Amino acid sequence: MVNETERNNIVYLRHSLEGDIIKEVHYDAFLINTPLVSRLEHQPLYKHSFISTSAGLDKITLSLPLDYLNEDAPLKYRNGPISLRRHGAYVSIDIHGEYISHDKNILEQVKSVVHFLLNRGFFKVPVLKVELSYPEKEVLTVQEYEREIRNRDEFIQTILDNITLSGIEVRYDLETSVLPHLKKKEFNIVGESTYYSKDYRYYENGNKRKSMLCIYDKSKQMEEVKKCSLERQITRVEFRPNRYQMSKLGGLEALNSVFENLYQRLMPILVKSLKKLKISFENLIEKLEKGSALRNFLEKVSMIDKEREVYERKSEREDEENTFSCRMDSTLHWYHRIVSPVRAFKKFFYLIKTISLSYMYWFYRGLSP
Repeated sequence: MVNETERNNIVYLRHSLEGDIIKEVHYDAFLINTPLVSRLEHQPLYKHSFISTSAGLDKITLSLPLDYLNEDAPLKYRNGPISLRRHGAYVSIDIHGEYISHDKNILEQVKSVVHFLLNRGFFKVPVLKVELSYPEKEVLTVQEYEREIRNRDEFIQTILDNITLSGIEVRYDLETSVLPHLKKKEFNIVGESTYYSKDYRYYENGNKRKSMLCIYDKSKQMEEVKKCSLERQITRVEFRPNRYQMSKLGGLEALNSVFENLYQRLMPILVKSLKKLKISFENLIEKLEKGSALRNFLEKVSMIDKEREVYERKSEREDEENTFSCRMDSTLHWYHRIVSPVRAFKKFFYLIKTISLSYMYWFYRGLSP
C-alpha cells in the first residue's frame, strides 16, 4: 500500500529587497505523496451574475501562513476561479465570486478549492523549522510542531485548521452610473470612473488597509482585464470589510451557509463601518430602484445617521437644559448667600425695635421693669 503522505527535508532561500541571500530556512515537513489530477468544475457566470436588484460575492480571501506553503509549487493562477498572492509571512488565496454559487453552501465550495490546490502539491505540513544565517550557517531560530500526519484526511484538516478567512467583498451591480449622484470631495478618485472611500491607509512596515468602499466601471474593467464584453454598461459598488471587522464573523465557519445567510450576518458590520465614513448617500438613494439590495442597504445607513442626528439634537437640548438648570442653581445659591444675611439682620433689627418700644411703653407708664 502506497502512503498518502511522505516526510521530506526542504530548504528555501530568503532574499533581501536588493536580491541578496540573507538566510536559509530548513523544513522537516509532510507532503502529499501522490497528488491526484483534479480540476475546478466551475464555469464563469459573468453575464448571469450581474443583476441590478441583488447583492453578491465579488471575492473571498483566505490566508495561510507561509510555513504551510510548498514554495516549489507555482503561484500561477490568474483570470480563473482563484488567484494566489504571496505577502510577507502569508500566502493569500482569492476565490472569485463569478465562480461561487450563491445557492449552495459556500464553505463546501471553499473546501473544493483547497482540495484542488492540495492535488497540485500546493501545501506542506511542517514538523520542524530551522532558520540559518547565510553564509555562516548559524542557527537563528528553531520551531517544532508536535504532530504526526498519518493520512490524507489528517493532512487536509491540518491545512484547513490553519487557514483564516481574511476578506469578503460584497458587490452590487447597477445598469446605470451612480457617480454623478456622489460628492467628489468625499472620495479619492483614480482616473475618471473609479471612486475609493478615504479610509485607505499605508503603513511604514509596508502593510496597507484597503478602502472599504470602491465604485467603478465594471464593463471597462472586464474588457481590459478579462477580455470579456458585457454588452452593456455596468457600474459596480463594492464593500470590503477590513481584518478587524472580519474577525467578528468567527472565521471559516461563517461560510457554512448559503450567501443570503452570510449577507444577513455581514449587514450590521457593513452598516456600522460605512456610517463612520460620513459619506452622503441621499441623492444616490433617490435614484436607485426601490426594493434593490443596494438601496435597502444604504437606507439603513441613512436611517442610522438620522437616528444619530435626532439623538445628538436631543442630547444638545438636554445639555442646554442642564446648563440652564445649573446656572439657575448657581444663581439661587448666590442669591441665598446674599439675601439670607439681610433677612437675618432685618429680623434682628425688628426684635431690637420691638424690645425698645416695649421698654419705652412701660417706662412712660411708670412700670419700668
